[in-house]
Amino acid sequence: MKFIALLFSLLLLSTYANAQITDTTVVPFVSYWEMGDSYYYKVTKKKQKWSNQKLTNNDSLTYFANFQVVDSSATSYTIKWIFQTDFKRFNISSSSLKELSKYRLTEVLYETTEVGEFVGVTNWEEISKQTKEMYQRMLELEKKVNPFKAERLKPLMETMSQVYSSKDGIEQLVLKELSYFHFPFGVEMPVGEAIKYKERLPNLMGGKPLKGEVEIQITSTDFENLFCTLEHKMSVEPKDATRFLKSVLDKIGLSDKEFAKAMKTAKFEINDANEYHYFFYPGVPALIKTHREAILLINEIKTIQIETIELELLPENEISDL
Repeated sequence: MKFIALLFSLLLLSTYANAQITDTTVVPFVSYWEMGDSYYYKVTKKKQKWSNQKLTNNDSLTYFANFQVVDSSATSYTIKWIFQTDFKRFNISSSSLKELSKYRLTEVLYETTEVGEFVGVTNWEEISKQTKEMYQRMLELEKKVNPFKAERLKPLMETMSQVYSSKDGIEQLVLKELSYFHFPFGVEMPVGEAIKYKERLPNLMGGKPLKGEVEIQITSTDFENLFCTLEHKMSVEPKDATRFLKSVLDKIGLSDKEFAKAMKTAKFEINDANEYHYFFYPGVPALIKTHREAILLINEIKTIQIETIELELLPENEISDL
């Protein structure tokens, strides 16, 4: 972290010497990007799930990515996000890996506003087609080498293909890290003052979204190096948590007596605790750490799911094949 801070301090002093920050009571999150700007990141994503203290799912993914500014106008930026496909997580044969080498890199094109707010992926249909083709080819190759393994991979491939089949799936599930990358842009944050507001969360049972109580705050600043740390916390509103629990129990089809008994001990929570470490000029995250914990307790069955994402800025010489 110290190496990265030093590296960017030198870069900022030489490239952005014209920046004039005179008000140290606020931090403006605005994208001061230029054509050709390029940054490299290591992205680590983990999902874990427990049922009554037994670990039932433990999935992790690490990849390297390149953020490039490929176009800009008075109202928008076009960004290219190039990342590697991690074939190792599928545990496929070495012979299949060679055949799949042409799918190793995925290029995502997306747009932002003039201040860096995420707008949307523009080449999602191309990504969807390429990914489905890759999964189909993977199954074909594995079927020749190990039919049993191919059959076991098939449900996962079908699920992933479905996720990639829509713009929302690609943006909200596959590339969720991009929403975190651009989270603070377009906002001017007061230093040392917590801001509270409401946000909407998707309701997995359908119907009205859930309301989240959010608190964000700048916890540290370094105006000499144009660097700051932002903390973001969120919890589902108790009323909406109760509404969600009732919808879950309704689906189960309990009697009135069973319903009342279950509601006495039922519990539902979603809690976020995220950290954002930014060079707010030119608008580049150095480190982002997100942590979401979801807890569901119904009839003495307790399910806990934890999802984390870490996005770390890397020196360019650490990445050679993107």
